[in-house]
Amino acid sequence: MLKLDCRSKLVFFFSIMALTFICRDLWCMLAILATAVAIVAMKDAPLLGRSLKMMLPMAAVAFITWSLLHNWSLFQSGGAGLDWQLGGFMSIRLLAVLMVSTGFLATVKPGELMKGLSLFGMPYGVVFTTGLAFRHVYTIADEYRAIKEALSSRGMEFDKGSLIKRIRNYAFLLTPLLVKSVENAEGLVLAMRLKAFSLDRKRKWRERLGPMDVLVISSSIIPLTVAILHYYAGVV
Repeated sequence: MLKLDCRSKLVFFFSIMALTFICRDLWCMLAILATAVAIVAMKDAPLLGRSLKMMLPMAAVAFITWSLLHNWSLFQSGGAGLDWQLGGFMSIRLLAVLMVSTGFLATVKPGELMKGLSLFGMPYGVVFTTGLAFRHVYTIADEYRAIKEALSSRGMEFDKGSLIKRIRNYAFLLTPLLVKSVENAEGLVLAMRLKAFSLDRKRKWRERLGPMDVLVISSSIIPLTVAILHYYAGVV
């Protein structure tokens, strides 16, 4: 995945993310989840463990909520009473969406995202804004880890104690993180002004896709097309 062209990565992740919302079969959703897990595991095995540690409690809450309160859902409802099958399906879908997002952030760097969108012919303003937003996500993640390690070295515990205590400790973490984010934004604006940055400038790349890239794009578009025809057109 890491040696593929940026356009192949974008098409692949767009297709697999779209499939998580289009597919309505449990086995199809499990296949999507397994694919996303394999991608994250190949990229960074410890990242997979950390991600599952955070996602599984969310999936458990989703399972209970969808099983008990599906009749009040605006998106999808099951039969009367309890619907454990719907709850299980929706919790697996949530895991798939989160895992695909994790794989995308771990695999596609902001520079690759900007380059891929530019190669697809997107306006430079859209390309720059999107790449800047994703770059900000990486910056915030690094700042979060640095601040958390600094506070932990001073004896503050984030995973122990009562719920109220942990919420209070995380409030101490979020305050300097917010301040640092504002400082980074101000520094970026100042740098752009000093360099007389303008969105009117255009940057173009021209590269050919390799055989593996063509294979990945085809393997991504074909299942998405079949799913659309099957679930919405009833053709397949």
